[in-house]
Amino acid sequence: MDYPLRRLVNGSQHALIDPESITPSDRKLTPANVMTWLRPTVFGLSNMYMIIKGKRGATASLIPTIASDAEGNVARFISKHWPDSGLGVSKHGIREDPIADTLAIGEIVLGTFISKKTSRLAKFAAGIIVAQEAKKALWAYSADRAYRAATTTKANPRGEKLIITPDVEGKLAMTEKAIAGTAIVATAETSNPIIRTGLGLVALGFAIAGSWRADKIQSTYQRDFEQQMATIPTSQDINNLNIINFRNTT
Repeated sequence: MDYPLRRLVNGSQHALIDPESITPSDRKLTPANVMTWLRPTVFGLSNMYMIIKGKRGATASLIPTIASDAEGNVARFISKHWPDSGLGVSKHGIREDPIADTLAIGEIVLGTFISKKTSRLAKFAAGIIVAQEAKKALWAYSADRAYRAATTTKANPRGEKLIITPDVEGKLAMTEKAIAGTAIVATAETSNPIIRTGLGLVALGFAIAGSWRADKIQSTYQRDFEQQMATIPTSQDINNLNIINFRNTT
């Protein structure tokens, strides 16, 4: 039987238009891209403040922050109905959405570490998420730096940005970590020890699942990176690049 959460994420991505049929635009300013950066800059910071201060309603306020595919649906809707506008799916959105996801989750986790009301079990779950997100960010930085170096020319001295499109499994991993984050924050809104323990276990389970899945999908992104490097005529041998390959690490 298929994982229900995977069906939900997959259905969300394909409900409006097949992502494979979309040609991303080069526009930086689009409705979806604005939504992407509102999550960590406005909603995420507001959530972190509420979590730290132990304010009621912090859990419910997480919805705009963790709705990581809401802007994706907006972008795909625009691409479907106004394909020539350039305001739908964009290369910048594809690249920046995972960054916004990481920042938003990081703000939530930071708030739970500082908060005195969050349970210890929830803080442990938050630590798992932080470790995996840090590992992912290090790989992304390393890969992007290597790709820019390989694509640097006189006409483009800064090189090209590496773009790797997150697939369903990547979105599923982020959704699992978002659920964990919600359960983590919820432990601060109840004093019932049974409920706190239950929420902490939910947080721990989804934190482990999301982090494991993110590590697993990393090998797919690594292959995508290597394939893109192989298409650059003047690039160095992929084995000689200063790139951290996490496929062989444990």
